[in-house]
Amino acid sequence: MLGDNGTGKTTLLQAIALPLALATKQIQRVTDFDWLGFLPGRYQRWGAPRIELSVLFTDEEITATRALFKRWAATRTERSLIEPGDSKRVRLILDGERCYTATDAQYYQFAGRYYARNLYITEGGTQVLLGWYWERKEIENYLIDPKVFKKALGSNAPPASEYRAALLASAEKIGA
Repeated sequence: MLGDNGTGKTTLLQAIALPLALATKQIQRVTDFDWLGFLPGRYQRWGAPRIELSVLFTDEEITATRALFKRWAATRTERSLIEPGDSKRVRLILDGERCYTATDAQYYQFAGRYYARNLYITEGGTQVLLGWYWERKEIENYLIDPKVFKKALGSNAPPASEYRAALLASAEKIGA
């Protein structure tokens, strides 16, 4: 994206990142959004903003998220859990402070990383199934080394090439 200073390049990127951060459970509230230059106090200064995104999901993303959900749900005691949907195109809406989709199942399609993170925590750092669909879509899902996943959870995530190397090494170990 090119443009002169003050033309809204960063604002546009923030408008994309904010609803995605809420939907993927990276943040709980708009005020938790940590982006250099984003001032939560100004967010609703001139009324409640409405942001609509059309998000496309690949078959691999949908499959990986649903597989992670099933493993995560098995660790839960609640019985009213909503399984992620299988929509290829989801309209994500942020209306003021409320972030939503047409159905709850569509909203939970964004929770793949949340499920993976919780599985890592509940399984005590053992190897876990990961859908690296959000980093490298062309790579299949394999069991990978927990230290690579732990690095990915931190703010200094390794480059996609490290994920690929770890995935390929793990695939060899399990004979895939």
